[in-house]
Amino acid sequence: MSHPTLTGKRSGFAAGAGVLCLTAIMLVAAGCKSELAVGENGESKGGVLRAGLPPRAMIATQGSGTLEYTPTRPGRLFLYDATKDKIVGVYQVAANQRFAMTASSSRATVMGNEVQVEKLDTNHLYQVYFETEEAPGSSSSSASPYNGR
Repeated sequence: MSHPTLTGKRSGFAAGAGVLCLTAIMLVAAGCKSELAVGENGESKGGVLRAGLPPRAMIATQGSGTLEYTPTRPGRLFLYDATKDKIVGVYQVAANQRFAMTASSSRATVMGNEVQVEKLDTNHLYQVYFETEEAPGSSSSSASPYNGR
């Protein structure tokens, strides 16, 4: 035979523990939210987030209106919205293929051919990152986009 008062206390304790666990989970989740890497005017907000960018990708150029970059080696080019901490375009390019981006028209080109890009905002800071394509058997020390020039 069970005691009603003892059962009631257990239910109350279980409900209280559940609320406490839920509150702890919410606090942990809130602490995991990323801050913006830069503000609307390009000022640092503390820390470099670079969400989704490979660690070997090196910054090649940055700005908010129009960007251009011509790599001297083949590789992958990343158009990164530093204000949103989000990659908005990834492009495989050969050596000397010119990349250009215009935020006001949300357009990007590689060698004059339009490539897909997410909607761009003229008030955001954009960065072009470049990851050199590794030749088989080469070391990662030659990954800089500035080699050769």
